[in-house]
Amino acid sequence: MIEHVLPAAVAGAETTADVDPSTSDFPELGALEPRTRRPRLAEFATGRSCARAALRALGAPAGPVGRGPHREPRWPPGIVGSITHCPGYRAAAVARACRVRAVGIDAEPHRPLSPRMFARITSAAERRELAALPATRVHVDRIVFSAKESVYKAWFPMTGSDLGFTDVHLSLDPIRRRFVVELPAPFAPVRGRYAVDRGRIVTAVAVPADGLR
Repeated sequence: MIEHVLPAAVAGAETTADVDPSTSDFPELGALEPRTRRPRLAEFATGRSCARAALRALGAPAGPVGRGPHREPRWPPGIVGSITHCPGYRAAAVARACRVRAVGIDAEPHRPLSPRMFARITSAAERRELAALPATRVHVDRIVFSAKESVYKAWFPMTGSDLGFTDVHLSLDPIRRRFVVELPAPFAPVRGRYAVDRGRIVTAVAVPADGLR
C-alpha cells in the first residue's frame, strides 16, 4: 500500500509480518523499557526493519534508527522520515532532506470512529465539507483521522511543537484519494494521498523542501 501514497522523492517499505526481536540485530531496542512486552518489542523492531529497508531503497546507509526524547525516530544526517504501525501492518518512509522537508505516514484499521471522536478531530467547517462529498464505502472519518496523524508526524520534526487536530483544515478528494491540509503559518498547504485495502488505511504527506508561504 505504501507505494501508492508516496511521491517519487520518498522511498518506503512495509510488511505484514513481524520480525523476531530475540533473534534480530536491533540495538535500538535498548531505548525501550526493560519490562517492555514481547509484542511491543516485535512491533518496534519490525518498524525499524522497515526503516532500514526504506533507507536502502533510497540509496542511503541502512544503520540503526534511534529514538528521540518524544519517541520520534532519529534518522541519519540528511534524512527525514516516518514510521507507522497498526495491527498486522508496519511501514516506514524516508527522503533526502535536500528534497523533502518532512515526511509523515500513518496506518489505521479501516473502521469508523465514534461520533464523539469525529467531532473532536474536525471543525464544523470540515464536517460540512465532508458531509457534502459523494457517498462511498470507505470510512471517511477514519481517513481524516489518519491524514491528520500523518500531518502531525511531519509537523513535529519540523517545529518541535504540538499540533492539534483542529489546528489544521483538511479537504478530501475521494475520487483521486488525495487530501490537502492547511497548516499554520509560515507553512504552505501540504498535499497527501491515502489508500484503502484489506481492512487498512494508509495515509502519507511529504512537505517540500521549499514548503513555506
